Amino acid sequence: MKVLSETYFPAPIYSTPVVANGILYVATQSHLYALYDEGRAKSATDQIKSK
Repeated sequence: MKVLSETYFPAPIYSTPVVANGILYVATQSHLYALYDEGRAKSATDQIKSK
């Protein structure tokens, strides 16, 4: 297995990360983070507009 990326969170993560609509959601005790690839998100939006 190869590590693709690492991210630091200032608080412990106690829940399972969830993926929905291409966005990775990670919850800590005090925050909910939404991580996504901006380049992929723009191309998906462009595809919807062209239909």
